[in-house]
Amino acid sequence: MKNVRYNKKFTDGIAVVIFCFLISVIMIVDPVYEKAVYNNSISCMENVEATITSVDYDYTGRWRKQKIKIAYTVEGKKTEVELKSDILFATGIWLGEEYSVGDKVNIFYNPVKPESIVVPLEHTNSNLVLSIGVIGLIISVMIFIFMVKNSHKFRLGTKEKNDQK
Repeated sequence: MKNVRYNKKFTDGIAVVIFCFLISVIMIVDPVYEKAVYNNSISCMENVEATITSVDYDYTGRWRKQKIKIAYTVEGKKTEVELKSDILFATGIWLGEEYSVGDKVNIFYNPVKPESIVVPLEHTNSNLVLSIGVIGLIISVMIFIFMVKNSHKFRLGTKEKNDQK
């Protein structure tokens, strides 16, 4: 059985399915890893409500990003920090939330260094990426199983038979 040869369409198809499988696995692992890193980073932080003090826009190519300044008070000391939102506009597709001056947002800050903050992961596309990865993984496995079950249709013969010709 190890000397069986398959036509080029079959071997190329298997290579594409394996590539799609690997991409799907990456799409599953990445959001899970990011969430674990996020949870680890906020484990020693405190929650506080901040007020947006200014909103500016950064136009880079087709993308529009918000640059936001927020102010919050910790133990009587007012701190102002600039952060970038996850808002992106490209060819009419909108991701994230657009903020305005005066909006209230919850943030996590480091009690030792109050200017060190983390924005909560409320508006991310992690679940979308994870869902697409799971769907891609399922489809890749189903196509791989179908191709292996029907591999007899793609056989060219054994190496010994072709060498005899």
